[in-house]
Amino acid sequence: MEKLNQKTIVQFIVNEIFKDTEALKSWIINHGYQISNSSVSLFNNSSNGYDLSSQIDSQETQTTKTIFNNNSIQKLPIKLGNKILFININLIKYIEASGYYAEIHTNKKEYLLRESLSNLIVKLSNTGFIRIHRSTLINLEYMQELVHSNYNEIDVKMIDGKLFRISKSYKKELFVKLGL
Repeated sequence: MEKLNQKTIVQFIVNEIFKDTEALKSWIINHGYQISNSSVSLFNNSSNGYDLSSQIDSQETQTTKTIFNNNSIQKLPIKLGNKILFININLIKYIEASGYYAEIHTNKKEYLLRESLSNLIVKLSNTGFIRIHRSTLINLEYMQELVHSNYNEIDVKMIDGKLFRISKSYKKELFVKLGL
């Protein structure tokens, strides 16, 4: 089996899905990503409009980091059957671990994703998400209040009324992020 590299992935996306570079540039911009100067020159210098392989070699890393940058993730891809759904991360209230899966909770629906919370927090690191327990990530936008409970423990109450315990190991990080 051939190992896929970033160059092969970009070539496939341009050649098979978008059919031309203008459609790809439009998709990138419409989904909240930025195109760097090297990416623009990569698109504009394409000899036939379809094959970017000769230009991608020298600019592969910078271009694909700009297009597929984890630090600027706007939507989270979730596989559902034979399709992939992209959920806007601003609509996610919280994520709970459930065995080998992550349960993603939005206002309308819950989704299962086969990915660890450790991987998800890396992807969501520059967004409003924070880990408060080994099994829980929350979106700070949906946090309603902090509740002091028994034995000097603190819970987070979400706007939907759900309570989550803040573990001691994540308490300091949360307080720093909240400025407390």
